[in-house]
Amino acid sequence: VLSSSERGQSFVSKSREVDTVVTALHHNMDVLKKQKAMVVESMKSLYKTIHNITGAVAQATDVLNTGGGTEIAKEMVRSACAVENEGQNAWSPAIVDLGEKLELLLNAKSHP
Repeated sequence: VLSSSERGQSFVSKSREVDTVVTALHHNMDVLKKQKAMVVESMKSLYKTIHNITGAVAQATDVLNTGGGTEIAKEMVRSACAVENEGQNAWSPAIVDLGEKLELLLNAKSHP
């Protein structure tokens, strides 16, 4: 017979195999919770980066619309797309690629 405490963390059974399986399941659940937290933090970081890029694109558009130089606009976008600790996020290459594509777009704007 299997019984559990209020939190479900302690089990008493007559079978060591069941105890081993339950312990492994709890360990796996803890690992999954940690992975979930890492994914959530990564998504928050991605959101912040995208938000910064959209703000820089808006500012660069204002610079271009008011007759400012393309180089200033490109630097704004380049700065926003610079990824800190590039290898730490799975989405870093996509942000770098986005920055390069935006720069190509701004280059096309400066050479009509």
